[in-house]
Amino acid sequence: MHSLSRDGEKGATVSCPTPRMAAKGETMAVKKDKKARRLARKRKEQRRTPSSGQQILLNRVRASQHFHNTQVMVNPAGTEKMSEVILRFAAPFKDHDGLVPRAMLEIAIILWNASFMPSDMQRKAVEDIVNVLPSDNTEARRAMFLTAHMLLERKKQYFSHNKRMIMDYHITESAHSIHVDVVSTVPEGYTPAL
Repeated sequence: MHSLSRDGEKGATVSCPTPRMAAKGETMAVKKDKKARRLARKRKEQRRTPSSGQQILLNRVRASQHFHNTQVMVNPAGTEKMSEVILRFAAPFKDHDGLVPRAMLEIAIILWNASFMPSDMQRKAVEDIVNVLPSDNTEARRAMFLTAHMLLERKKQYFSHNKRMIMDYHITESAHSIHVDVVSTVPEGYTPAL
């Protein structure tokens, strides 16, 4: 800041902050620092927080070349949630905690979709599932064969009305829960309410 001295020369005046002003300035700087640190922590937590299974699926659909012209509807009104249907379909495999293990959910989804195929392709799907197990473990292979056929029969018996295929899925596990999100076809003849 410029000022004129008594003899007309220009000079600079320096204002000295009073102790009270200095303290107020330091307090404001500390508050700004705290706010900046708090915002940085919040951003870091948001980056660490995993996306929901539904969001992961939506991102995969958007990125997929197979679905580039597909309209995605989240929980279409008047339709059954396919994630709940799959959990009911796989219910015979609940463990002592009442949860269906991830591997059994995946097998249930594969066989759900296989149920829409001709019988020779269904047999091939069952073979593929059984062949994942070691060839020398005949007991496990036989159990898987029976399990696969039981699921195909269960689909016919209890879920024959449901013709929706599972296009993609995401399973989220925690210590005491398992959650499945799915992308499926809409029911035949479905028209969204306008």
